[in-house]
Parts: sequence; structure tokens; C-alpha cells
Amino acid sequence: MTEKPGIKAPAGWYEDDGGLRYWDGTAWTEQRAPKPADPLSQRAIASAVLVGVLAAWFVIWLGAQFASDIFYWPVKFVVEDLPEF
Repeated sequence: MTEKPGIKAPAGWYEDDGGLRYWDGTAWTEQRAPKPADPLSQRAIASAVLVGVLAAWFVIWLGAQFASDIFYWPVKFVVEDLPEF
């Protein structure tokens, strides 16, 4: 940031060389901070949730292929207790 004659910028953090630097209202200080990361978009969050749900479903399905008595017992329990008509 360059200071123009007659114009005073308020104190605060400003971008400087890929990071942030503090301007105290009259001069630059030696205080520096990394630039914060951009927030995730809703699309990126939705994609991550979808991938997680699909991965969980795949793990359950895969487990059911090798140990159906462990992964499907709640379904078997419910089906076995249904009344007969």
C-alpha cells in the first residue's frame, strides 16, 4: 500500500507480499501474518459430503459381502420378527 499526500488510511491489516502487514495509521509496523485461506465453497462441501457418504456405503456393502451375519443382522432381526398373515 502506498500512502498518498493528504489521504490517511485507517489502521489495520493490509495485503503485502503474499501475506498481511499491519499499518498503524501513520507507518508500517514489523507485524506480519499469513494470508488466511479462502473459505470452501458450498459445492466443495457438498462434494466432500457426497464422497464420504458413498465411501461409507461402499465399506458397509463390502463388509456385507464377506461377513453378512455381522453387517446385516439388524435387517435379519427385524424381518424375522414380522408377524405372519
